[in-house]
Amino acid sequence: MKLILVISVFLLFSCVNKEQQSINQNTIMLLQKAESNLYTGRIVQYYFDGRQKQFVEKYKGGSKNGWYKSWHKNGRIKVIGKFSKDHRIGVWKWFRENGQCEYQYQYKYQG
Repeated sequence: MKLILVISVFLLFSCVNKEQQSINQNTIMLLQKAESNLYTGRIVQYYFDGRQKQFVEKYKGGSKNGWYKSWHKNGRIKVIGKFSKDHRIGVWKWFRENGQCEYQYQYKYQG
């Protein structure tokens, strides 16, 4: 039974190129650090192909702080905004896949 599991895992990873494995492993590692509520730094999540960013967010002391950006699969900006202590602040904008601004909202956080 263990042999079948080992072979299955080997086949699964042999079908994924080395660059994609590295990206997926790095993303998982960063997310695990963020869950400890102590992470300070940037998290970058990629779409499955490993080439196009899905989102980028920044953490400070385990809380979202700083700019948040996400992209459509075609590479155009999807959402842009800013966090302070896990709360959305300032103007956030959402865009359609063609790049046109769909709507925006002004967040007011009294922290």
